[in-house]
This record gives sequence, C-alpha cells and structure tokens, in this order.
Amino acid sequence: MKHFLHVATLAPTFALTACNGGDLLSNFVPDEGYRVIHDLRYGDGPRRTLDLYVPEGAAPAAPTIVFFYGGGWQSGSKDDYLYVG
Repeated sequence: MKHFLHVATLAPTFALTACNGGDLLSNFVPDEGYRVIHDLRYGDGPRRTLDLYVPEGAAPAAPTIVFFYGGGWQSGSKDDYLYVG
C-alpha cells in the first residue's frame, strides 16, 4: 500500500512535467536556504550567461562548483537544471 501511495503522489508530477527528469527533480528543490543571482554575463551573445546559487551563511571563500550541462552550446537551457544549483 505504501508503494502505491508514492506512485499515486508522483504520477501527477510526471504528467505535468512530461516525464522530463530534470523538471521532475527541480520540483523537489526548496524555495529557501539559498539565493540566486541570475544571468551573470561571461561573454558576448544571448546565451553566455550563468546563474550563481549561493547558500545562506556561505563563507566568502567557500568552494565553488561549476556545472556545464550538455548540448554543445547549441541546445538546452540552464533553466532546466535548478536541481543541480
């Protein structure tokens, strides 16, 4: 019964996200505990921006992780990877 409840709970989420794994995972990201600085420019052109996710209380010299999504800079969007940030 417990397994059925999990499936029943997640089924609408799969339907709403068209079974996109990234969208599904992003639905579980909390809305607090970090701030996002959107669209920091690192070069010329409309797609050369990044989002910086900063945890609350992070030390100024805290390590930084850089995540490059696939697509060869031809397809995809950084907006599809909220769950990584």
